[in-house]
Amino acid sequence: MILRSFIIMLKKALSSRYKTINDLLGLNYYFDPEKDREYIQEKKEYAQSLLSNIEKILK
Repeated sequence: MILRSFIIMLKKALSSRYKTINDLLGLNYYFDPEKDREYIQEKKEYAQSLLSNIEKILK
């Protein structure tokens, strides 16, 4: 019972993080795509890596 509650809480937390990461993937809205190209690419790669890890956990 406690383990089940913990898993439900974990899934909710990961789901929230998943939504945040999806928002991060839209970095072009917050930065100049020409001037900040390297920074945007670095953050997108990081966010996509986190996103794939979360998707694996949620399955």
